[in-house]
Amino acid sequence: MRDETGTVAIVNDLIATAHDGASGYRAAAEAVRGAAARGLLLERARHIDEATAELTEIVRRMGGEPASGGHPLASVHRAWIALRAALAGHDDDVILREVERGEVEAIAHYHSALDHQLAGDVRMVLEMQSRGAEMNLTRVQALRRPPAPRERPPQDADEAPPP
Repeated sequence: MRDETGTVAIVNDLIATAHDGASGYRAAAEAVRGAAARGLLLERARHIDEATAELTEIVRRMGGEPASGGHPLASVHRAWIALRAALAGHDDDVILREVERGEVEAIAHYHSALDHQLAGDVRMVLEMQSRGAEMNLTRVQALRRPPAPRERPPQDADEAPPP
């Protein structure tokens, strides 16, 4: 028999992590200057809210009380994002690095949760959400990378530059 109390605690940790993530993405969206970054951050915050609702339903279904807020240290991290943004003149790269750092932490929470014995339906949800967190990380990292230079089309032999 699986320990539902343990599962509730594991899922509640992920709910707190999701609250932190959504708040962090929204704080970062307020701080960045780029419209594309702001749009992506707000979109990801909405997806995290959906994941939170799904986790909350799991806890309720198991007879537990869902976590209602984030981890205490996460509010410190959001304050750090705001401070770094202010000191860096709202440099999007600095802000996105902090979002990236928070996403790495969220992924670690999911991996830790998946190390436990879980009911199949719970494991499936956590695996899917873990992949979503990894996708968030990849998308934030893509915002930080400059676009690849476009290759010029091959020149005709007549237009080749002199040796």
